[in-house]
Amino acid sequence: MAFGLIDVVESGDYKGGEIKLKGLTNKPTLIKKGFLGKTVIKLDKSTIKNYEVVSTQTVVGTTQYRSKIDFKDGKSCIVHINYLVHDYIMKDLG
Repeated sequence: MAFGLIDVVESGDYKGGEIKLKGLTNKPTLIKKGFLGKTVIKLDKSTIKNYEVVSTQTVVGTTQYRSKIDFKDGKSCIVHINYLVHDYIMKDLG
């Protein structure tokens, strides 16, 4: 399975969105820009119902994750993220 761009939403409800680490505490945040403005969702236990790693790949000594996120509002998506974003999501879900 080929991995493409990193820290993006590959499919699902927020396809085309970006995943960024925001603020001094590096909170993982999904940002989806659209015609009516942008959607900003914190990726933590307040919004995520289930987080599941679908596959991993090591590229140049760094691990990349393809993960499925199910949100509490019923939406879901597949994201492709680097190990830092994955680690911060896991920490926030702790």
